[in-house]
Amino acid sequence: MSINLQQLSEDKSYNKHEENINDFWKRINVYNKLNKKHENDELFRFVDGPPFCNGSLHYGHALVSMVKNTILQYQHMHNKKTLNKLGY
Repeated sequence: MSINLQQLSEDKSYNKHEENINDFWKRINVYNKLNKKHENDELFRFVDGPPFCNGSLHYGHALVSMVKNTILQYQHMHNKKTLNKLGY
């Protein structure tokens, strides 16, 4: 499958660009295709408790979320079936 990438316009409405990209991903069903590609691969997941249960949000919450997401993305790129859901 080849994808024809287009140059972004000079328009700086990034929210609209993000919506267009999300619409494209939905149109080509990318999420389900990725899940199907990895359906028989080894499962990698975090067993994670409820999000933000210990008080108000702070920098540490964002940091932990970014680290977990980075690890999951890395595992996914190395042919693991990953599940990224908060909570039990």
